[in-house]
Amino acid sequence: MQSFRMKGERGIRLRFRDNNADDLPEHYGSRKQQRKHHLPISPYHLIIVMLFLTFVGALVELLGRSLPSPLMEEDIPSNPHRFISEKAMKSLEKLTKLGDRPVGSYENEVLAVKIILGEINAIAEKSKPVHVVNVEVQKTSGAFPLHFLDGMTNVYRNVQNIIVKVSSQVGSRHSFLINCHFDTVSDSPGGSDDGASCAIMLEILRVITQTNMPLKHNLVLLFNGAEENFMQAYSESVPHPYASSLAQEIFQSGLFPGDTDFRIFRDFGNVSELKKFLTLRRSNIVLTFSIPIINLPPTATHVAGTITILPTMTHVAGTITLPPHRDSRFRDFLMFRHYSCCRDILLFHRLDLAWSSNGYVYHTKFDDVNQIPLGTLQRTGDNVLALTQAITSDYHLADTQLYKEGNLIFFDFLGLFVIRWSELFGLVINTSAVALSVFSVVKNMKHGMITNDVSRRDYMRQLLRSVGVALALWILALLFVVLLALALTVLGCTMSWFSRPLWLVFLYIIPSLLVPMALLSLVSRWQRPVIGSPWTLFQLYYDSYQLIWTFLLVLSIVFKIRSGLVPLMWVLFPAIGNLTRDAFFRHWKDSRWLVFHISVLILPLTQCMYLILAALTLFVPVMGRSGAGNNAEVIVAVLSSAQFVLLFSYLIPLILLVRSPQKVLGFLGSLFLLAVLLLVFTPLGFPYSGEMPSPRPQRFLITHTERTYHDIAGKVRSKETGYWVADLDLNSPDSVKGIVPEFDRVRLVEDCEDELYCGLPYLMPVVSFLWKTHWIPAHPPDVPIPTTLSLMSTETRPPSIRRLTFNVTGPDHIGVMLSPVSGVTLDRWSLVEGEPLKSSKWNDRDTYFVYYSYASDPEPLVFWIDLNVPDIDMKQILDIAVTSHFLHGPHKTSPEFVRFMGQFPSWASPSGWVATYNSFKF
Repeated sequence: MQSFRMKGERGIRLRFRDNNADDLPEHYGSRKQQRKHHLPISPYHLIIVMLFLTFVGALVELLGRSLPSPLMEEDIPSNPHRFISEKAMKSLEKLTKLGDRPVGSYENEVLAVKIILGEINAIAEKSKPVHVVNVEVQKTSGAFPLHFLDGMTNVYRNVQNIIVKVSSQVGSRHSFLINCHFDTVSDSPGGSDDGASCAIMLEILRVITQTNMPLKHNLVLLFNGAEENFMQAYSESVPHPYASSLAQEIFQSGLFPGDTDFRIFRDFGNVSELKKFLTLRRSNIVLTFSIPIINLPPTATHVAGTITILPTMTHVAGTITLPPHRDSRFRDFLMFRHYSCCRDILLFHRLDLAWSSNGYVYHTKFDDVNQIPLGTLQRTGDNVLALTQAITSDYHLADTQLYKEGNLIFFDFLGLFVIRWSELFGLVINTSAVALSVFSVVKNMKHGMITNDVSRRDYMRQLLRSVGVALALWILALLFVVLLALALTVLGCTMSWFSRPLWLVFLYIIPSLLVPMALLSLVSRWQRPVIGSPWTLFQLYYDSYQLIWTFLLVLSIVFKIRSGLVPLMWVLFPAIGNLTRDAFFRHWKDSRWLVFHISVLILPLTQCMYLILAALTLFVPVMGRSGAGNNAEVIVAVLSSAQFVLLFSYLIPLILLVRSPQKVLGFLGSLFLLAVLLLVFTPLGFPYSGEMPSPRPQRFLITHTERTYHDIAGKVRSKETGYWVADLDLNSPDSVKGIVPEFDRVRLVEDCEDELYCGLPYLMPVVSFLWKTHWIPAHPPDVPIPTTLSLMSTETRPPSIRRLTFNVTGPDHIGVMLSPVSGVTLDRWSLVEGEPLKSSKWNDRDTYFVYYSYASDPEPLVFWIDLNVPDIDMKQILDIAVTSHFLHGPHKTSPEFVRFMGQFPSWASPSGWVATYNSFKF
């Protein structure tokens, strides 16, 4: 007989029941308990949330690319005091039509100077009478140590600056500086780096001098002609009469073209006029992140706070290969500090501005005006002009130290407006957020103890276990993407995301959510015997992530890290949401709860997504020149996953409340597996593109090289000629094998242990990360100017010093590498004062790298070194190598070299020149 319940007889639960029946009597309250533990989230609702967040990310990306309408020359009558982007573009076109402009080339030293001076003089002639415009062309020489890459000493002769000073008729003792550079690297027209900045400065000069209002303070514009020679002409050894008046500086550099705005990379000091400008012009300034530098000028003691932690850390660690001036901006204009007896008394406050997108064409032949939208020039010009007008007309510039208010924290929200507050206010809000977070977690703990009838000790144990699990989930997600990246490397399917960043979503972002969710679903089963309620289990992991972010926020408070904005958002909003839900919406156990949960997190999700996308926009193109010795696939996998696994912190525990979690995991897993199959078995993952107007080329740096090695007697012991291929990314040189016939004879360079700097003509000291290179035997290059190294004299000084004096001659770009043998030290030299700057190690020996260049009037490099030689009977005390580089002119290439370079496919961007390497032993 089946058991049943009579309809309407609520008081009698089971009037008839078979003694052999399997089901037990239903106790009062059990259905209520089931409703209490009811899982509210449909798998389809969670999938919809994921799609919604994807849509938000797409909107953020589109918002970041929005540009203002450019003003044309026909708009000048109605906008007489506005920045006109069309005029700036015309100035830029004149510069880029010259082609590449390396230091020493006719295009740089004569033609570019002529164009810029012509524009300046035309503007000066039409300037209003209230303004005085002074123009000077300066030739400078000097030397300085440069803590960049492996470290180098930079020596230069006769490089040029064009300096413009705009003042009122009465003048001022204080000046505001804006600078750019008009030289370029070889084979690049330098549209964004840095012709655009110079064009913007010319247009700012026109607008400023057309106003009838005199400047309260002077405006100094510096057009530098040797920045690509690793910051030459910024040396502190160069005096200038404007030095004593300089108080503020903006440095513009077109890191990557085509951006929606100038990104502020870092600023020095804490000037109130900057704060004032950010308040007045907040809709026009976009702050991506600030990078603290390693080498500060003697008087600079404050570095502006960072907006994102990851780009800051990776830059300082040297993960990304930024242009040379990134680590050396501290000597942006030290030449203006060096005057009479007042050296080093000035405190410069600076902003370093750069575009940060479309880095694919940076330092390539594609970097022309076609890659720079008029809207980009308009927004940049509007920002820099407004900042210039605000500072030069404000009384604060007269004494920036008098008005400083401590460090300023400022950041932009989605590029729409700027939020700023003082460091003190930041301390207050951060501390309050920590307190609110702790209160929220304690309140949840009390509720969880009552709901699950567990002791405080057991609940704390489960909470700490959840914290450990949360950290482990992050680590395992990173481990998964690293293993995936290594597998793709073995399969030869690397860098698919380079030309199509969408691959990052399927390869590394989806696993950053899939892996933690899947593992959490498994691990949570071990906690259910103690924590029976899935709601409490969810709250445990929600609180565990909040505690982790709270700990990070505490660290930012203790160490005064102003990028604490990121953990602040992930502490404050979840805590507020937690308390609000507990106070007003505790009865919500359906889809309304999910909507509330996402609504609480939408602001930090959106802002952090904006920052992450900006970081990826910067990093992905950089991987095209990070060197084959660095696995770009692994770097990008870790970078992408690390950021998104943090972004998903409060989304991962949602899997505990899903009725059918396998459906969600199956959806994510299917997308991931389908993407991997398409990548492996179809050409959709090819990493490069030469399609205009948005090329994503593979870079090749090739020198037609002659390298000669001499023994200790000065005789040639080996000589070889060929094409040296510096592999700039992970796929070089395999990607062009079968396309360029010469690459069938390519071999890996294996001379790095035997020869100083691998026996190769490195233009800069990058052997520590650009160590994996290849060699193709070829006919000898045409070397019109021989490079010579002569030992002019040897002098012994007690007790154990040997002074060697050398004379080096050659073309206008020369490198000198030195390495004393073991037991011998280089104590001093005549190049710069103080201890010589060391470069990378070679067989546990110190090395030193000297970069020498002259722009005109060739002259040899003559210098002496003092070696401390403890054993006077040592036969060899020094290895030295001299390189030469023909970066411009008719001898830069040969017909055979041109033919070789012409065989590369359209999706490649080869660059090269003739170079030599000669090594000696003394």
